[in-house]
Amino acid sequence: LRVPDVDFSPEFTISGHWVLVTTGASTTDAMLAAIAAGSAPRPLAHSPRYADCQRRLQGQGVPSVQVYADLETLLQQAEASLKDLPEASEAAPKVTQVLDILGLRGAKAFASVTRYDGMETAARSILLTEGPRTGLLKLLAGGNDPIPLAGVGKDAHQIGVARYDLAGFWDLARQVIE
Repeated sequence: LRVPDVDFSPEFTISGHWVLVTTGASTTDAMLAAIAAGSAPRPLAHSPRYADCQRRLQGQGVPSVQVYADLETLLQQAEASLKDLPEASEAAPKVTQVLDILGLRGAKAFASVTRYDGMETAARSILLTEGPRTGLLKLLAGGNDPIPLAGVGKDAHQIGVARYDLAGFWDLARQVIE
């Protein structure tokens, strides 16, 4: 989905305790004006959803990388910005279809943390959703079965484990093609 005449080049600005990553000088100026006026966005520390993600991702060691995205707000902003596009009537159904295929309708937040405990580095991620999984997210097969690590060699440096519903992938692919 192309957004006409919009420059998405990021602009980085440091002001006081704020690091802003914006797209375009007017956005940066608006954010700096809001900070100066005392109406800046609330820090993430005040967000119950952010606190919930941090609680779920606690672990040993010092965090070296943390990522957080309020997906619900991002999706609301993306859908709202469609109304301003000249091709809104054509774009909106396509965006809705993409969100449904990806299963992002009920997505609330994504968080990830990488920690180093002095011996090992471990990364954990969480995707908070509301309601049943749909689209591609439905294909991530959950479960409480232990991960079979017995076959991993003692000299292995890295391992990745995931569970997917491959039969469900074909069903979803057929829906997309039709």
